[in-house]
Amino acid sequence: QGELEGIRGRAEKQVRAGLLLEAISSVEKIQVTDADIEAEIKRMIEATQMPEGELRDYYAKNPDRLENMRFRLKEERTVAFLMEKAKISG
Repeated sequence: QGELEGIRGRAEKQVRAGLLLEAISSVEKIQVTDADIEAEIKRMIEATQMPEGELRDYYAKNPDRLENMRFRLKEERTVAFLMEKAKISG
């Protein structure tokens, strides 16, 4: 039961963090454009050496994966925005 509680606790933290990042991205109007998606696909092609047509076909056949990419890029941008705005004291 302790392991299940640990998993539940981590899941709750992830959901809270996701909701917080979504709220911040909405307020700050952080968006991911089609050009951003295109740039990420090109980066992935270079990094994986996968044939371009194969990767594009994959995303064309799996629109949910494309939305996952868009979501991930938006979260990354939001975290980068927060890091840029953060004041570090020490």
